[in-house]
Amino acid sequence: MASSKPVANSGTLSRWWILAGVIAVAACAIELVMWRRLHPPIPRIRSSIQLTHDGFPKNNIVASADGTQLYFDDLSSDRPTVVQVSTAGGAIATINTAVADPHVLDVSAQSELLIASGVAETNTDSVPFWMFSPSSGSVRRLAEVLGRDAVWDSNGKMVFVTGDDLYIAEHDGANPRKLATAQGPPFAVRFSPDGSRMRFTIGDPKNRSTMWEARADGSEMHPILPLPTWKAPPAPCCGRWTPDGKYFAFVDAGNIWVVADVPGKHSEPVQLTSGPLAFHDLVPSRDGKKLFAIGVQPRAELVRYDAPSGQFVPFLGGISAGDVDFSQDGQWVTYVSYPDGWLWRSKLDGTERLRLTSPPMHVASPRWSPDGKRIAFSGVRPGERWKLWLVSKDGGSPEAQTPDNIPEVDPTWSPDGNTLALVRLAQPSQITLLDLNTHTRSELPDSEGLWHPRWSPDGPFIAALSAGSNELRIYDRPARKWRRLAGGLGTIGTPAWSHDGRYLYFDLASSHDSIYMRVRVSDGKAEQLASLRNVRRFLGIWGFWSGLAPGDIPLLARDAGEQEVYALDWRLP
Repeated sequence: MASSKPVANSGTLSRWWILAGVIAVAACAIELVMWRRLHPPIPRIRSSIQLTHDGFPKNNIVASADGTQLYFDDLSSDRPTVVQVSTAGGAIATINTAVADPHVLDVSAQSELLIASGVAETNTDSVPFWMFSPSSGSVRRLAEVLGRDAVWDSNGKMVFVTGDDLYIAEHDGANPRKLATAQGPPFAVRFSPDGSRMRFTIGDPKNRSTMWEARADGSEMHPILPLPTWKAPPAPCCGRWTPDGKYFAFVDAGNIWVVADVPGKHSEPVQLTSGPLAFHDLVPSRDGKKLFAIGVQPRAELVRYDAPSGQFVPFLGGISAGDVDFSQDGQWVTYVSYPDGWLWRSKLDGTERLRLTSPPMHVASPRWSPDGKRIAFSGVRPGERWKLWLVSKDGGSPEAQTPDNIPEVDPTWSPDGNTLALVRLAQPSQITLLDLNTHTRSELPDSEGLWHPRWSPDGPFIAALSAGSNELRIYDRPARKWRRLAGGLGTIGTPAWSHDGRYLYFDLASSHDSIYMRVRVSDGKAEQLASLRNVRRFLGIWGFWSGLAPGDIPLLARDAGEQEVYALDWRLP
């Protein structure tokens, strides 16, 4: 007898399998969408290519309009030059701009280079600007404009900085007019691709910085970084938009960060790099797929001046260190190792070496107490402010001396060891005296805006630098008044007292030369000791450091690192 069970139609089965497949694919797609919402992709660096291989100092990268060439400053000699390299790498070619002391600032849509002649050494200094065409070799002065920094906006107009002021002019510098006044000296001005906004960095005397934004007309000026919830070192600097305007990349403590730029919406910055290279001068490629930057392999070499030969020679074995200080008996030394920023102490011959701080704290300006038992220093941890710390020379946990959120830096001991003079970075900054017995603070009279305080070995004087580092002043404690000891020479570096208190030593940078010198306290007579023209200086947290070894021997941190241009392949969601 034949079976009566129905037989399924093959076409029906096929349709069921197709429907089941569609449902499965849809379910996977929904799951993928939900997963991506819960786990959105984040920006990251995928790979990098080294474009240059000479190791020499470099600065100020800009890209040609067609995106095939990079222009930058070659600082390998006393006379900077403008050079170029292909964005694919290869040989570096020197460009004769016919501009004295040229420094590249920007490039136009026609690949004209905006060049500064010289470097403004203080916030009040100004230099002339030039326009150079690499294709024709023509060069011309941009009107009579003078400033510290300059850039062309998205419409081709020239925006330049003078003091704390932002000005705008025609493409060739004609018809300048004031745009706005910033709350400090602005630099690294950049415009959004749509031309509606500009961002810039404001620096203060301690090389800390903050980033600001304004409308293109200078209105609605406000700080944008650091954000309240952002746990990172508070010194973001020198950012650039990607060509599509969706992201903004910047550097902080040598690391590259990027933040999504959606007006009116908060976005957390994402850290893209974390050593061993320290990066600066970021330039996104024209297609936005790469990020060009100068990568530095930081290393310092501690050197001393050898008077008979007139040369700087390794000291303490040429360790990678700076911010050096010696105990009063000359038996012990403390220093900050570069680039990690840790505090160390050892005997003068290098024995009994001991690390006194641990990561992630960074340290600057350590000072031995007169009795040689403690070291005062400035220290900062990620997401925190600079504080004053004390630590025993035998180790142990450093003790913070800063009671509130106002940063305190750059301590110096009184000869009796009972008081520390330091810089309190309020608004305005001021030199403060901290009584270590009572933990009370008092302000040093008329010290607003002064920094780098240094107490004389015998006690009656405190030396300090003016805000622009162009004057060295002395506070006479018995007379309770300041007097100008040196000025009008150039940019004055870190002062250091001679062992007998008769002289103040410091390095000096001017438009003509860089020298090491000393000035007599009694009458202000200045004396040149050594030329620094051919010494590559290591740039520490607070700029170039110099000091004195026992016997009043000048010390410097020489730059022994390497700098190269890199192309970073990044992924931006």
